[in-house]
Amino acid sequence: KCADLIIKKSKEFGLDLSENIITDAFNYVLRRWYDTDQKIAESFEYLKLLPEELQKEVALDVINLLQREEAN
Repeated sequence: KCADLIIKKSKEFGLDLSENIITDAFNYVLRRWYDTDQKIAESFEYLKLLPEELQKEVALDVINLLQREEAN
């Protein structure tokens, strides 16, 4: 759910990754915990490419999502 939110918000801000960039990145040696899931890896790529202020905004949205999920 968090990965979907990050991707959705990034696209709303006008950021869109081409299929080739994420596929190439996913074919690297899997070293990070989030590399084992393509959607999570893609969401982190989106997050890294956002300007810092938008990164903060998306991070707060993710925190709010997690808090709502925990409350349920």
